[in-house]
Amino acid sequence: MNGIDSIEQKNLFKQGKVEVPFEFKHVISHFYYAQNNSLNTIKRTLFPSFQSLCIFNFKSKLSFINKNKSQITIDKYLLLGPVKQAIDYLMPPNSEILVLNFKDDAFYRFFGASADEIDSGHCVANKFYEHCFTAIWQEIEKLKCNTERIDFILDFCRPYLSARNQVIEPLLNARNNTADPIKMAADFLQKSVRHIQVHHKKYFGFTAKELHRYQRFLKTTHYLDKLLHNNSPLDWLPIALSCGYYDQSHFIRDFKYYLNCTPSQYISSRNSICT
Repeated sequence: MNGIDSIEQKNLFKQGKVEVPFEFKHVISHFYYAQNNSLNTIKRTLFPSFQSLCIFNFKSKLSFINKNKSQITIDKYLLLGPVKQAIDYLMPPNSEILVLNFKDDAFYRFFGASADEIDSGHCVANKFYEHCFTAIWQEIEKLKCNTERIDFILDFCRPYLSARNQVIEPLLNARNNTADPIKMAADFLQKSVRHIQVHHKKYFGFTAKELHRYQRFLKTTHYLDKLLHNNSPLDWLPIALSCGYYDQSHFIRDFKYYLNCTPSQYISSRNSICT
């Protein structure tokens, strides 16, 4: 393939983010879309976001590959979440996806269960959810414009959003104000630490300890992006220490855990990682 062909193929792959109206800002972070109109299968990596996702697939079937190299083929839709480790996916020619990114406790507020409970079949009402997402897909598949699809999804979701549990707001407020949000929320609500821990896992889909580790890693990737943007030298040990890691091996271990690659490999593959 010559240089001109490469440019044309690249231009035939489209992707982007769509912000949601203010009404939904507290429950949906954004929509992501991608469309492959090229002649090649395109590989992308889904960055761990600790969010639950609903991926709607149109046209050609999509394939997701996890860390263990197991492959899942998507026909209509797939529930994922919370996404704690990177997942590779393959978009064949003539494929298109629209991804809804749930925020904080939003998935639980809409459906009364976590995404992993529903996806695993452990939820007693998961047949209802299967019908729900199938019904959404059948309607939005008829629409050719992402704006119309997103409007339909938001209108569909609006009546089903339940009130937020009283534990959640203090936990969200404590995240940015203390190193121990569980204890702060427990003191505020006059509940036991164990009670708050259970509710954190139930409504968010992960523990506060898992979140703390992830936030350190996310801060690190943002710092690396800033260094690269400024053409600054990458000296791994000072970077690791400044981001809260004990040493360089501790730093590398987190990259392998979340992205299944080293920091250097992350730098070279950033353009294929979707957030």
